[in-house]
Amino acid sequence: LKNSIEYSIKGYLNSLQAGQHFEAGICVSLTLLLMLFSSLKLDSIYQDLLKYLKFVKTINQINYLNDIVVYEKVILCLKGLTINTFSFSNQKIEEKQLLSELKKTKRKASLHMYYFFKLQIFYLFENYNEALEMAVESHKTKEINAGTIIIPEHYFYYSLTLTSLYPAASKSEKRQFHKLLKKHLKLFAKWSKSCPENFLHKY
Repeated sequence: LKNSIEYSIKGYLNSLQAGQHFEAGICVSLTLLLMLFSSLKLDSIYQDLLKYLKFVKTINQINYLNDIVVYEKVILCLKGLTINTFSFSNQKIEEKQLLSELKKTKRKASLHMYYFFKLQIFYLFENYNEALEMAVESHKTKEINAGTIIIPEHYFYYSLTLTSLYPAASKSEKRQFHKLLKKHLKLFAKWSKSCPENFLHKY
C-alpha cells in the first residue's frame, strides 16, 4: 500500500505537469482511497483530502468530487463528527441527500464506495444486521471498482459480517452463509498467494 500511495501521488503530480486534469482527478481519488486502507492517521488523511478537494472543485469533475465527499464523510464519521456513530449526516449535508445524488450519477464507483464504507462502519461498531444489508448493496455495485483495493476489503468485511451473524442464524441462513464464506476464502487464498504482503494476514 505504501508503494501504491507513492506511485499514485507521482501520477497526480505528473498529470498536473502535463495539464491532464482528468487523469489527475483519477489519481487523487485513488490516493485517498489507498490512504484510508493504510495505517496513516485520520487527521493526516483529512488534511490531504482538503487540499485535493480544492483541486477537484476547480476542474469540475463531479465523479471524483463525489468520491472525495464519500471519503470525507467516512473520516468525519470515524472521528465522531457526524450526528451519530453510524450516520454520514452532518451540518453540511444529510446522508439521504448524499445517497440520492450518488444514485443519480452514471458512474457508480462513488455509490459502491458509499455502500462499502457503510458496511465497514456498521461492522466496526457491531451493527451486524445493517452491515449485512450494506454488504449486499456493495456486492451489487462492486464491478465498477474491479481491480482496486476496495474489492478485497469488500470481501473481507462481508466475510467478517457473515461470521458474526452465523451463531444466531437459522439453519437455512447458515447454509447460505457457509456457501458464501467458502467462495470468499477461495478468493483470499488466491490473493494471498499473489501478494502475501497485502492479503496473507486476512486469509
